[in-house]
Amino acid sequence: MPDSGKGENRDTCRAALERLEDLADLRIAEQRLGAYRDGKEDTLPLEEVMRRHGMEACYVRAA
Repeated sequence: MPDSGKGENRDTCRAALERLEDLADLRIAEQRLGAYRDGKEDTLPLEEVMRRHGMEACYVRAA
């Protein structure tokens, strides 16, 4: 049975969608970095981020 190209089209669409999502993430990261550099935002210690997401048991502080 000949390939209808549906699988290839699906893969191409999936790759394009992932690329768009990556570009959106990059845009957000660049905006946040700019705000940090301008003194409009601050950073959080990793320990605080882990706590906020209920992952404090996974956090191992370096000695």
